[in-house]
Amino acid sequence: FVKSSTKSMGDNLLFHHLHVFVERDSLRPLADYKKLESQLNALASRGSFDPFSGGMRFLPAGALPARVEEGRQIWNQLVDPADRRDEAEYASAGQDFVEQLLVGLGWRVTAEYVGPTTRSVLVTSADPCGVKFCVTCALVGGDDADEPYDHFRRSHVERFLTAHGGRPGIAALGFEVAEEGGVEAILAQYRKRHPALLVWHAGAHAGAPSSDVTTGKRARVDWTLTYTDVRKVQAPAASSAAAAKPAAELELGRMRIGEVFAFYTADGAAADDGTVLRFVERAGTFASSPGFANPEGVLPGLADAAPVFDGTSIPAYSDHWASSVLEAAL
Repeated sequence: FVKSSTKSMGDNLLFHHLHVFVERDSLRPLADYKKLESQLNALASRGSFDPFSGGMRFLPAGALPARVEEGRQIWNQLVDPADRRDEAEYASAGQDFVEQLLVGLGWRVTAEYVGPTTRSVLVTSADPCGVKFCVTCALVGGDDADEPYDHFRRSHVERFLTAHGGRPGIAALGFEVAEEGGVEAILAQYRKRHPALLVWHAGAHAGAPSSDVTTGKRARVDWTLTYTDVRKVQAPAASSAAAAKPAAELELGRMRIGEVFAFYTADGAAADDGTVLRFVERAGTFASSPGFANPEGVLPGLADAAPVFDGTSIPAYSDHWASSVLEAAL
């Protein structure tokens, strides 16, 4: 990790989110995931068939197979015949990543974003301030030039999949910088020590940033992207005959994002344009508080998807993140 001249910089980094890129058009419609969640909630209401709530954990010796079979029969009563899976055809590889999080961990789709070139869902545990997986796939058609949110551009998905042989995976590890000005301080160290790893510098975007360019909610400032939540406040006229006063703009929230590539190529000659480290700094309406779901505080553009948890999903939190690299690159 980049050594910072600010003594407390490392102490001000928090786990924020993981951004997963999957194959083109591989995400199912939100309605399908919500239907599955409803079925899982119905199963939970019929008994404890999960390993977390204790119903499966403290069974007498030899009782587990019968309990699993009981749960399977109830599940087949709850789902449509077309949704039932043949056990003989099951394969552990190539499964829907989002479905695995819903079924295996009891998590829920808590937000969604549909853009001109990509579609994304946010999957979390019962605590929205805990682990957060944003899963994005590219769509057919559309133009990245129409995408107001840089992190949801199709070009990033295609770049990552190309670098990883077409295989899906975690494309960005998002860290929250708890100190104001922290993103700029981190990128300043990269500019000094590892300029080739800067995402802008490495050519992942079309052109260098400029401090005077603003596109919609996105402003490029000193190698970072800043998103602002600005509302217009219209004061009433003094009388029906008087002219209305000009609307005043009020900034309610701000999120600044800076990105760098995590690794060099094996020969050290250039950045490995696969995995990205993403640093976010947020305030106001983009910030969060314990127990409060705020999808835009994860990534701007995400909108709430009204999740319902069944009570078997325990809150999950990040303890550490690890990434495998070539031994020669260490």
